[in-house]
Amino acid sequence: MTPRRRVIALVAFALVLAAAGSFLLFKDRILYALFAPEGAPPREWPEPSAPQNAQQQAGKDIFVQHCDTCHGRGSERPATLLIWGKNEGKVPGPLELRSDLNPDAIKYFARNGALWMPQFRKTEITDEELEALAAYLGRNAEK
Repeated sequence: MTPRRRVIALVAFALVLAAAGSFLLFKDRILYALFAPEGAPPREWPEPSAPQNAQQQAGKDIFVQHCDTCHGRGSERPATLLIWGKNEGKVPGPLELRSDLNPDAIKYFARNGALWMPQFRKTEITDEELEALAAYLGRNAEK
């Protein structure tokens, strides 16, 4: 093989690798855009409103640590999809975006669990932290 053909083959190989890498990096977005069924939940939810005080910021930290895995904004979050589907898309799935959450209900479900959701003992989330979590998730409540 001549040096020129080696360079051409090397460049072609690099382009194939770059294309494959780009597809792998963005494959979820590409496949979702192409094949998401009509009425499917959004792939990406909007940013939640910012905490308005120190207690809500502490609640957001608790949410990220204990709740985000299931109730966060990602399209792969199981509780987010369950809530969104159960309500037929009429309310947002991510808890951070809801405007209908009652602080007492938030505290109840966090302490007692529901369906597959585990309960959180006082050794995991203190009463003070639970109050902060309820303040954070209830900040959008219509008053």
